[in-house]
Amino acid sequence: MKKKLLSIVAVLFTAFLLVGCSSSSNSSKKMTTIKIGASAVPHAQILRHVAPELKKQGVNLKITVFQDYVMPNKALANGELDANYFQHIPFLEQWNRQNHGSLVNAGGVHIEPIAVFSKKVKKLQDLKKGATIIVSSNTPDYGRILTLFRDAGLITIKKGVKITQLTSVISRQTHGI
Repeated sequence: MKKKLLSIVAVLFTAFLLVGCSSSSNSSKKMTTIKIGASAVPHAQILRHVAPELKKQGVNLKITVFQDYVMPNKALANGELDANYFQHIPFLEQWNRQNHGSLVNAGGVHIEPIAVFSKKVKKLQDLKKGATIIVSSNTPDYGRILTLFRDAGLITIKKGVKITQLTSVISRQTHGI
C-alpha cells in the first residue's frame, strides 16, 4: 500500500510540475512539446503513465530513455532536452561540480528506496562493531547510506555537518556482512 501511495504521489507531482511548465500555451490551445530524458525504470514508466493526461492538457511529452546516469545531464546541458527526470539533488550537485555545469533542480521528485541487505545480520542494529560492509560506488548516495546507519544508532554525525557531503567516511570493501 505504501509503494502504491508513493507511486500515486510521484505521478501526480510529475504531472503538476510538467503541466505548470506549459500553462502559458494551454490558453492558446497549442500543443507544447517537452523533450525529457529519463532512466528506464521507474522514471520513463511514470512519464509514460502521465503522458495521456498531459496530452489532454496540451502537453506532448517526447521521452528519451537513457541507460545510465551521465548522458541525461549531458543531453540537457547541450540543449538536446528541456528537462530530465532521474536524479536526486546530491547527484545533481556532484554532476555540476565535476562538469562545471549549471543545471538546476526544477522541483522535488520521489527518491528510490535504499536498504541494507545481509545473509547473516537480520537487523541493522545487530551489526557488530568492526563489521565490513559493501556500499554503492555512487558517492552521492553516501548521505543516504550514512543516514541508515545513523538512524540505526550505529554512527553519530557531528552537528552542522552536511550528511550529503560525507564521502570520505565510506570506503568500498570486498567483504560483505
